[in-house]
Amino acid sequence: MPMAVSPDRRFLYAAARSKPYSVFVYAIDPNTGALKTLSVSALAESFPYISLDKTGRYLFGALYGSHLISVNAVGGDGRVAPEPLQVIPVGRNAHSIRADESNRFVFVPTLGSDEIFQFTFDSKIGHLASNTPAVFLMKPALGPHHFITSSDNKFVYVLSELTGSVTTFSLNSGTGLLTEVSSASGLSPESIVRRAARPSRRARRPAAAQHRQRYLGRRFASDTEPQVSLHDGAHQQFPRYVQRRWCKRQAYLSGQYAHRETTTRLCD
Repeated sequence: MPMAVSPDRRFLYAAARSKPYSVFVYAIDPNTGALKTLSVSALAESFPYISLDKTGRYLFGALYGSHLISVNAVGGDGRVAPEPLQVIPVGRNAHSIRADESNRFVFVPTLGSDEIFQFTFDSKIGHLASNTPAVFLMKPALGPHHFITSSDNKFVYVLSELTGSVTTFSLNSGTGLLTEVSSASGLSPESIVRRAARPSRRARRPAAAQHRQRYLGRRFASDTEPQVSLHDGAHQQFPRYVQRRWCKRQAYLSGQYAHRETTTRLCD
């Protein structure tokens, strides 16, 4: 279940990947981080990735199998409107969608076509429009899927699923266009990974003075590198989606096979 936390940290959103497709909205206890179900809204399809704009008034969704993205309105009570404001076709296998720190630009990596779609965003009406150029074409067979924006909004870091690499882009604050700067591997040279490297589904925050840690997870084990897995008795959860609460030292994790959310306290 992909997850997103509202900018004011009051709500957690989790999208069900199986029928009936829906998004669960939870209230977050500000003292304990405990979750309480508030509402369940229908979604048109299975969303492997969701995020909110910086106002918390709009929910973005990436539809991997349908090669689409969507925008849904969010009410003041956190409820998600079932009818989307926009549904836009993009490249093959849309894997994520997020707004930059200014809330003026939105990016969509498409794993199957090795592209990053570039949009402008009008937060007054929740409308996306293609930037010019509309697409940044990455190197073949990288499989870009998830990304984060630096807190100063100068850089975008894109994870590539097929190679386990991280590509750094500079972000033009005036135009919202990306320029590739460098690339680095997320795997040690001696590692032998079964299947393709699978970086984490949610890399929440980039480098910043107050946030120096990076969380990069893989759903499949390496033969040489240490792994961290979560267990709930009989089930190994294989943490697939991670949302960290930056106001508290807690993270919400959604297991790939356990079909549940887990609240975990992060150690110092």
